[in-house]
Amino acid sequence: MIETNREFRLFWLERALKNLNALKGWTVNEEDTKRLIIEPLLAWIGYDVWEPGYVREQYPVPKKGGQSADYALMKLGDDTPYAIVEAKSLTRNPHEDLDQIIEYCNFTGARFGIITNGERWILLDEHWKGKPARDRIIFEVKLEDDLDKRKGYEALLLLNPENERILDDFCDSIKKLCESGIKNLEKHKITELVDALEKIEIPTSEEKPRVPAESKETEVVGGEEGGEWPKDLSVLMGKRPPDYVLIDGVKYETRSWASVVVVVAEWLAKRGEIKEPIKSKKLFIINDRPEQVTKMRNPGSHIKPLTNAKGFYVWTHGSASACLERCFKLLEHFGYTPGHAYLKPPADWKS
Repeated sequence: MIETNREFRLFWLERALKNLNALKGWTVNEEDTKRLIIEPLLAWIGYDVWEPGYVREQYPVPKKGGQSADYALMKLGDDTPYAIVEAKSLTRNPHEDLDQIIEYCNFTGARFGIITNGERWILLDEHWKGKPARDRIIFEVKLEDDLDKRKGYEALLLLNPENERILDDFCDSIKKLCESGIKNLEKHKITELVDALEKIEIPTSEEKPRVPAESKETEVVGGEEGGEWPKDLSVLMGKRPPDYVLIDGVKYETRSWASVVVVVAEWLAKRGEIKEPIKSKKLFIINDRPEQVTKMRNPGSHIKPLTNAKGFYVWTHGSASACLERCFKLLEHFGYTPGHAYLKPPADWKS
């Protein structure tokens, strides 16, 4: 796949969104839509669009009289496409061509079909046999959509083959919802989508945690009481953390949301609280081994050893809201209730 450097991936996301906003209202043909929006977004997802082993353009579709799909997304060493992408011009409604993308998947062997005009992305599952194309939609996102406080483009990361198992589970959940005849189906789809995204790594511009061997702490001068976190933590999506946090009136330097989890865990460990693993749902917040119950590849980069509790490790992966919720749960687990009262941002920090 493409280089994993976060800044490199973000460069292509920012370029695609910038181009999209600049082209709105223009008459944009399909080729320009592909070059200026779709291909940068494929790079954001994690595909190297310049490497034929991963992305093949004008992929021939057997039994379709010389027709070809715009892109075939490949898994290294596999001759069958992982997904077929059909591009349309920015002004075209992608719903008009759902049957086409299902046919392309059927004849190429790809399970997933993606049809997009650059702004709207529709993901379909060819494995849902016996259903019309419109009923095989796994999700549909618009890049500017605020899907439960997540931008639509984050959903595209599920298309990275490294997230295949998570996407499979997500597809199974959506299929069950569709078959159940549940009301407010789209609302439930968004809930399932947000849950799926919590399980994958979202590239951000945040620095990787750089917590020193012993976290820096300084007494707060002037009796500063600190500020408050927003009631709805999801508004912190994409926001940088404060330069420091206050834990029970003491200042601790932070450089990322992940480092906030580390300093809270170290604070508790220093007080002799951490003596056994602590689990929240299926995930270990604190574990006595460098392991995690997750389908994420290479989870070890998100498992940090605790300096103040030898032999214990803290799980740091997650969005801003997930990291803070984890901190609150840790504090409240040991009786520091409510956890919000012990962990605060600076008084002048604005979310």
